[in-house]
Amino acid sequence: MHARRVNGYPGHLDVTKLQSVWLLILAFLAGCFMRLYRIAYQVVIDDEWHALNAVQYHDVGWILTHFGTSDHSIPLALLYELQSHLTGLSEVLLRWPMLLAGCAALLVLPHMLRHWLDRPERLMLAGLLAISPLLIYFSRFARPYSVLMLLEPVALLLAWRWWNTQQARYAAGWVLLAALCAWLNTPAL
Repeated sequence: MHARRVNGYPGHLDVTKLQSVWLLILAFLAGCFMRLYRIAYQVVIDDEWHALNAVQYHDVGWILTHFGTSDHSIPLALLYELQSHLTGLSEVLLRWPMLLAGCAALLVLPHMLRHWLDRPERLMLAGLLAISPLLIYFSRFARPYSVLMLLEPVALLLAWRWWNTQQARYAAGWVLLAALCAWLNTPAL
């Protein structure tokens, strides 16, 4: 890895494919560590109670058909309802979808942008996603924001691909992800 002059810009990194793989793995591991560090000691706070209250006070039919007065995420409340019957709920089990989405975003988003960003730019994006305080917080918070942060850009990229190729699979993916985002959190509309 060495700096070279590209398009008149000094300092552009010339990164081999093997180096980029190792740097991506390093960014991924660092991001996962920051999202998982002491997660078992984090208690349920603030808006995380909305879905738990829906599970505690209402049945599945109500959860499916009501956004509620406290704006709980319907899919998360349904997942918590299922988990409460299968394994029971804990602070970590409440957060696993967001943790998974936050870690997956470190790999998926740079990959999805490969047509626009060159290898060093994708590595920089992965590194910035890994250390972003807001994205780390969203990954550790039992609200759907981390899942939306992963799904919404992918939906937009699928819409762009559909617009340019007119292939139905991209349109179907876009509609499916957009609907899921709206169901996860209505303001995502």
